[in-house]
This record gives sequence, C-alpha cells and structure tokens, in this order.
Amino acid sequence: MKFATLLLILLGAGCATITDDQIKSDRALVKAMYRAAADAKGTPGEEASNLANDPARIEYGQMLRREIPATDEEMRIARLMTEDTRSASARGPDWPRPAEIRLPRASSPPEIDGKLNDRAWHDAYMAKDTYPFNKQEAVGHDFTDWDIMWDDTYIYFAFTCSDTDLVAPVYERDEAVFSDDAVEMFILPEFETGLYWEIVVSPNGSIYDALNTKTWDQWGTEADTSATVDGMLVGRHIGGTINQRDDTDQGYTVEVAVPFDQLPGYAGRKPAAGQRLHLMLVRLDRDGDKHTPYAFEPLLSWGHNIWNHVPVILAE
Repeated sequence: MKFATLLLILLGAGCATITDDQIKSDRALVKAMYRAAADAKGTPGEEASNLANDPARIEYGQMLRREIPATDEEMRIARLMTEDTRSASARGPDWPRPAEIRLPRASSPPEIDGKLNDRAWHDAYMAKDTYPFNKQEAVGHDFTDWDIMWDDTYIYFAFTCSDTDLVAPVYERDEAVFSDDAVEMFILPEFETGLYWEIVVSPNGSIYDALNTKTWDQWGTEADTSATVDGMLVGRHIGGTINQRDDTDQGYTVEVAVPFDQLPGYAGRKPAAGQRLHLMLVRLDRDGDKHTPYAFEPLLSWGHNIWNHVPVILAE
C-alpha cells in the first residue's frame, strides 16, 4: 500500500470532522510509520518490515472494499492501526529472540481427557508466565500453565487457564473460534518453507485449523481452511459454566494431541530426538467487550509472526 493510498484512508473525504491540525498529525503519523519500517532492524525486524510492506492489510482491506473511511470512528481505527504498525516496527531492534527449549519425551501416552492427571504430564516442559502481545512483562504466574511433550506419534499440548467468566459460543469448524475464549497453537516444522498449522480450540470444543503459508512480501498469510488435522485428539475440562455471565467460573483446561504425520515435512518420517521445530502458543481471553491475546513467550505483533516463533528441540 503506497503512501498516498494510506493517506487517503486516514484523510478520506466524507462526514468525519478533521481539523487542519489533525491533518498534519495524521500525515506525520504515516511518515513516522514508514520511517520506522525503513529503519527496522534486529529481532524480529523481519516481521516489522512485513507489517509496513502491507500496512494493516486485513483491517484496512475491509474498509477499502466498502469506501474510503469517512466517519470519526473509522478514522480512529485507521490512526490506531497505523500507530500499532509504527510501534511494532520501532520495537524490532530491542525485541528478544526466544531461546531454544527442549521438549521431553512422554513416558507413556496420556489419556486426552482434559484432566492432566496422567503421570506423563509431570515430566513435560512447562511454562507458567503469560505475556500480553507486544509486552515483555508477564501478567502473572498463575494465569496460564502451558505444557508440551512428544512421543513417536504425537506432539502434546496442554493449557490450564484461570478465568472467572468463560465465554465460548459454539462455532462450526473453521469459523471465528479465535474471537472468544480459546487456546491457539502455531506449529512450524521447517522454517525455510513458511508452511505451518494454526490450530484453535475453545473450551466448548469448537475447532479452527488451517494450513498457512507465509512469505516475505505479505503481512498476512495464505490460509487453507479446507485442510484438516486428521487424527487430532482434543480433551477439555471445565471449571464453571460456559456463557453464563451471572456466576463466577474457575477456568478451563484444554489437552491436544497433534499427529506428527500431519505436520509439514513429516509425511513418512518419524519424529526423533534432536529434531527441531518452531512453536508459538497463544491464549485468547474474552472479558465482556475486551478481547486480549496472550502468549507463552514475549510475542511481537501476532501469532503469525513466524520470526518470533520459539525454536524447540525434541529431547529424551
């Protein structure tokens, strides 16, 4: 998207109330965004460059398909998204590269029921910190537990989420499960291909799974929602009542087993100690009108920032 086009989005004619000072401010914001993108370096400067290469592609695209934004609310959103792009680009140099983690082999296959009372989970890799997107400070130690392990057939994930109000409408497969309370897994076996699964599971069992391809010249991804993770096992345990606003819930647990033979590069190939993958785990929290995404490691931008995915090694 060129400078002039983005400026039209910010300054489009219509019923918006725009002063001369606001025009100058909007113009300066757009220039600052492009300047930050041009200077983006460090880790993960790659995603910062993508953000600016096609700024706020999804949100702006929805507006452009109708008409140039003209209302005060549309202008507010355009300014907010442009500032987010500028900020993400500017943060790149100081953003930490995630350290490699080692995933233990499961001592025995767990029962996928959402209860996590199998002995094998005691030996799994566990993370207890939870990071809002674009933040390097965790929100607390007891908000989410993230567990991962593997065996010859599956890579296993478990999410234990504290939540006083469970919000999870029932969705059909591959609908907007990620709009409410849910957990999300990004699994990228081979970084060079940019081919990875995005899997979202809600407390009520609704599932979104898509095979994504990400390249240098796009902010978003090419998502194939017709693809399905065949043989995936999902278990849930609910502490409370879903979609009942007048009570206090405790939270929920989601347990997922993803077959290795469904991962890109693993057709006809067995997992083995020493192999490497890239992962990002996300929790999505709906609280009234507020929707907040969190990650198990500091995450710049969003879960499709593959340059921020955590390198993992399969260990014994």
